[in-house]
Amino acid sequence: MKKQCTILTACLVAVALAGCADASTSISKSDEALVTIGDTKITKGEVYDVAKRTYGASFTLNEALNVISEKEEIKLTDEMKKSVEDQLKILKSSAGENFEQQLKDAGYKNEEEYKEKVLYPNTKQQGLVKKYVKNNKKSLFSSYSPRKAQKLEFTSKEDAQKALEEIKNGKPIEEFTTVNTSSGTSQLEETYTTKSSLPTGAFDKIKAMEKPGLIEEVIEDTTSSKYYVFKVTQVDPNKFEDDAIDAIVSTGSSEITNASNVYWLDKYEFNVYDKDIYDGLKAIDEKYVD
Repeated sequence: MKKQCTILTACLVAVALAGCADASTSISKSDEALVTIGDTKITKGEVYDVAKRTYGASFTLNEALNVISEKEEIKLTDEMKKSVEDQLKILKSSAGENFEQQLKDAGYKNEEEYKEKVLYPNTKQQGLVKKYVKNNKKSLFSSYSPRKAQKLEFTSKEDAQKALEEIKNGKPIEEFTTVNTSSGTSQLEETYTTKSSLPTGAFDKIKAMEKPGLIEEVIEDTTSSKYYVFKVTQVDPNKFEDDAIDAIVSTGSSEITNASNVYWLDKYEFNVYDKDIYDGLKAIDEKYVD
């Protein structure tokens, strides 16, 4: 049975509008000065209104998804924790010795608080996207057509053609794993979808394979002057479900994330009680507030 849950998030303040789309949230003591410059004052209300219009929609969406992640019992896996640590390494490398100060400037006491309030919730939202794909795998497997294939890449058409002929004559494609010269490199098995970055027409040929096997022609990428040999290893995504889901999430990018957001917001009867935030969310994706 569909869960009944109305999520009320509007910059931490919500006003029940009974269907009115033109109402607006506010804060108490909005006329109180927050900053003064000579005889000019900037009030709490003015800062709030600017912040709401600028960040309100993204903040509200993020908070709503965090709530939904908890309701869907998305747990932090070891893989997720590793992803967070990898993100931290990148951030620390970029910030250098200023990392701790940058955290404090952003309002976080330390690294642990930043992980708890930002990185972990964001990572769990990715888990929510994966759950959306899993819940809708029949239609998404059909539209994204995940396939597994081995790929050899060459800078010379002659080398690519030679490798293709050797494979046709029985040489295992795995024996090309050491190829890493000026003439070619190998990538032995990856999951591809309709959204994967491949040469024009390459995925169509992969998808056209009704059973695992070698694509018996060299595929040219005219934009990079590279040449490819592909061997399809799996054509049924149900046989590699987890990898297929991961590939759809990673290659689908914003498209799949937005579709996931719409799915979950609709399931939990998401309602917005502020016109500025409503308009901001509609600008991101009108389906968020339909």
